Amino acid sequence: YLFVRAFHGFLVANVYPRLPKVMQDFRHYDMVAMMLTASEILYCAVFEPSCHSKSYQSFLVGCTMQDQRLLNATAGMHRHQVTPDLVELAKARGVALPANRDDMSVLCKLYHPKSDCNGHMVNFIIQHMKTFSLPLYVPLKVVSTLLFSWKKVRKEPVAMLTKVAKNILSSSMFLTLYCGGPFRMVCFMQ
Repeated sequence: YLFVRAFHGFLVANVYPRLPKVMQDFRHYDMVAMMLTASEILYCAVFEPSCHSKSYQSFLVGCTMQDQRLLNATAGMHRHQVTPDLVELAKARGVALPANRDDMSVLCKLYHPKSDCNGHMVNFIIQHMKTFSLPLYVPLKVVSTLLFSWKKVRKEPVAMLTKVAKNILSSSMFLTLYCGGPFRMVCFMQ
């Protein structure tokens, strides 16, 4: 995160002023950079999980809501190898193994065997919000608000409740999209 912020600062100071006007008017380069970091984290989790600590690997598997075997199968397919995890998951999910090791469409079928790519992404967003993001942020935001802003809560309970609800929803949606975006790339890369 600090690297991304430092890189963003460098780009704003040195590259941004040299861009054409239309590109200078785009105000969300920091979000683009954060989404790229999500893809990089996923890339490391799939192809070289040992670069992350064991606890972070567990967190990544939990927050992405994906089976580690699926990540291993993805790495195998991109290395043009049929792995035991790929065979096991394909059998369990009723997906035929590809005749050609370059056929990446098997990954889409493994990630979402019963829906199309877009339908799966919508379902992922809903499930992730319900099972991971909201359960993570509701207690975090409520407790921190009560600890650090209890006087405001007593003075303006409705305004503070509204503010907390907006913060919970925006933080939860950001985390959900941050986790889901890279997996949508699996479908684009086939």
